Amino acid sequence: MVQRERSQQPDLKKYVPWIILLLAVYSVYSSYSGGSGAVSGSRDTPNLESTSTAKPAQPAAAARKEAGKNRQVEVLVEPLNLRSAPNRSGGNVIGTLTKRSVLTLHEQNNGWLRVSLPDGRSGYVAYDKRYVRIK
Repeated sequence: MVQRERSQQPDLKKYVPWIILLLAVYSVYSSYSGGSGAVSGSRDTPNLESTSTAKPAQPAAAARKEAGKNRQVEVLVEPLNLRSAPNRSGGNVIGTLTKRSVLTLHEQNNGWLRVSLPDGRSGYVAYDKRYVRIK
């Protein structure tokens, strides 16, 4: 076993890549789980901060699960991203939704919900019981 002298300090350079990785993961997590830019609104009408006019992409017909008419989705967190496509990497954020916003559910597909706003705009939100509740 190699013994170090008391005055010799450990080589901290070997920890730099791990620290960078940790900071990157924290940054991605914090931007996904809340971040900034909360938009206030009323209980029944979501306040949408538009950042794009891209139309939502349609998932494959075989993978669709029809959600049924007149079902609603309530937003449980603020802000919740409304995306143009049902994925986090390719679906651009087209707006943010506020807590207690009520949306119309059109379909459910692989962990995503296609929803529409009372003003007629539509997009996708991640289906997680921490974020939304289907009524």
